[in-house]
Amino acid sequence: MGQSPAQYQNVVNKTAAQVHAGYPKTAFCRFAYNSRFEIDMPGASFLTPKQRKVSWMTIVPLSRVGKDLACYHSRCQWQKRVLSGPVCCTLRNARYKKIEGDLHNRLPVVPMLKQWRGDREFGKVSRQHETGECGVLRDDKVIEPPDSFKGTVGRAYLYLHDLYDIGLTDSERELFTKWHQTYPPESWEKTWDMQIGIKQGKHNPYIYRGKENRRQGEQVSFKK
Repeated sequence: MGQSPAQYQNVVNKTAAQVHAGYPKTAFCRFAYNSRFEIDMPGASFLTPKQRKVSWMTIVPLSRVGKDLACYHSRCQWQKRVLSGPVCCTLRNARYKKIEGDLHNRLPVVPMLKQWRGDREFGKVSRQHETGECGVLRDDKVIEPPDSFKGTVGRAYLYLHDLYDIGLTDSERELFTKWHQTYPPESWEKTWDMQIGIKQGKHNPYIYRGKENRRQGEQVSFKK
């Protein structure tokens, strides 16, 4: 029968947790969590008990990948159950499923921030914006990470665009390249990339090669 979309998500999240085992802290807020993925820090006192359970967030939202796919807007059947929306793409579209399961695109976060983000892309917010917890900003269209995670976000977008052609605009590519160059990978990010390379067989070259820029026309290598 194969895996259900929910089972697939559980496997991906479990593997994501394994590659983060060496740095058990949430993205953006950097809250430490225990082996039960529970946050217990004085600085996290604003979180309710339910919000202290770590959630997993895709850096590039899957809505970007699925919005132009018929499966994203249709119904499908699995084991006599009628499903709809993104789960149909998990079942029917191999490219969507690969992006959904790519560990380079998945980070542990505080659930409240994941909900606050919604389906917004990462980018540079306008002057009219809201300030959330941990230095995260948002406006009507995009969400902007704190400086400490701009490099990580930029490298994920550039990696997914090179490997899966997610259709970055010129302005997006320019912004994410700037973030990548301005905020080079920290030690935790390099370790994270190495663990992902072991698990899924490919690195993010923007992390693996550090701050070094690729020459024009140079082939990207996703393997060690």
